[in-house]
Amino acid sequence: MLALEIRLNGELKATCGTGAIERLVGLLTARRGSATLPKDFEFRVECQGRQPVSQDVNEAVKWVSTKVQLGDEISFRFVDVASADEPFDRQELSQKRDPSDA
Repeated sequence: MLALEIRLNGELKATCGTGAIERLVGLLTARRGSATLPKDFEFRVECQGRQPVSQDVNEAVKWVSTKVQLGDEISFRFVDVASADEPFDRQELSQKRDPSDA
């Protein structure tokens, strides 16, 4: 199965993936904590994805969401593996749209 391997400073943090995954995303973010403190950033590494549960329902899955520090080395690598880590978070998302939302 396709998976995304995430390493932080050389240490394997997670192997993210499932056999049914439709979308697999690795993210690095820097978010400013305060407009008045220009160097006040929070750095994060995340891995999330989406997979079908049924014809009408998808599941958003997340394997990693952790703070990192300025200067940390983060690596992402797509790999083909027999098994991956279990997600720590799962949320069902309906694919049906309410006609009033159109």
